[in-house]
Amino acid sequence: WLNPFKRRHWAWSAALVYGFGLIVWIAVEVAMIGLTSWLQPLYLGVALVILLLALAPSVRRHLAAE
Repeated sequence: WLNPFKRRHWAWSAALVYGFGLIVWIAVEVAMIGLTSWLQPLYLGVALVILLLALAPSVRRHLAAE
């Protein structure tokens, strides 16, 4: 019932929420304290990879509801 995309598996929605959440977290962190560590761009890259993989057509087909 938490999944707003009823035609997709819950893991697809969770990946989108996690990816966007991580981007927002890193953006707020950089805005508040600045770019202080090499981990911030790394985590931003991880978030982008999660989003790109979740939005890939093959993943969307695989996780489509049957």
